[in-house]
This record gives sequence, structure tokens and C-alpha cells, in this order.
Amino acid sequence: MTMTISVTTEQWTKRHELHLFRQAEQRPSSAGWTECQGTGLVHLVCNCGYSSGWIASDDMPSVEQLMADHGKAFRSIVAGF
Repeated sequence: MTMTISVTTEQWTKRHELHLFRQAEQRPSSAGWTECQGTGLVHLVCNCGYSSGWIASDDMPSVEQLMADHGKAFRSIVAGF
């Protein structure tokens, strides 16, 4: 029995998988429950290595800019990307 293995010279590329994290903070309330609120900061990371760090949500790149920089995403949790 002969087994043939196909070898390709194509380069490996990383798929774009964007994840958006919204920072929140919490504190116990005097009534006994936990109060939560957003800080207004977001962190966008991609499987390709891109990381925005914690930035103001207003400073986050637009979907159009992300598409220009990263191409079409394989999978994304960022709406519209």
C-alpha cells in the first residue's frame, strides 16, 4: 500500500477573530446587592495579534477601519464586522 502526502508551499495566515471587551466596575450597595456600571473603556483584541489596550469607547476604530486594517473577519463578536 502506497501513501501519498501532499505538501504545499502556501504560507500560514492567522484568522481574524475579533473580541470586544467592555470594562465594568462594581461595588456592594447598602441594600445588599451589587451595583455595576460601565467605565466607558473598551479593549479590542484580534487573533492576528492586534490589541487596542483599554481605550475610550469613542476612540475605538470604526468597522470600516478595522476591515481596512484586518480584512474580512473569520469570526467576530463585533457587530457588523
